[in-house]
Formats: sequence, C-alpha cells, structure tokens
Amino acid sequence: MNITIYSMEGCGHCVGAKAALTLKNIDFTEIKVPHDMTTADFVEKFPMARSMPLIFDDTHLIGGLQELQSYLLSKDLEGVTL
Repeated sequence: MNITIYSMEGCGHCVGAKAALTLKNIDFTEIKVPHDMTTADFVEKFPMARSMPLIFDDTHLIGGLQELQSYLLSKDLEGVTL
C-alpha cells in the first residue's frame, strides 16, 4: 500500500487523514500544496478536486478524509479502530 496525500496548511481534514493513517501505522507520502507543488500545477493535474485532502493508494483515487476512513475500514488492517 503506497498512500499519497495532497494537503494544504490549515486544513483540518488533512490533519485528520494523516492522523488516521498514523494510528493505523500506515506510511504515507505528503505533498503540500503550494509548498511541494504549486496550486496551478495541482489544479492542472487534478481538475476534478474540489476539496482537500486528495488521497491516493498507488494510482487509485481514494478521495478525502471520509473516503479514507471507509477505505481503511474495508481493509483488513491491524491497529486502532477509527
């Protein structure tokens, strides 16, 4: 499982997504917009994005925080229940 989170500073849902993955002991890569990627590049790459965070498992779109929670619950993962 290779999780990538596109996040923004001051985003509560971004903090929640990272916390959920940390509780489940799942490593993830965080790409901070606009620090690691410009906002313009983010919008060009992901024109469908309407909110943050934007989370992927490899190249499969998971979605945001709520979708991540459902995704984690659907997996047979060890760790803390969300």
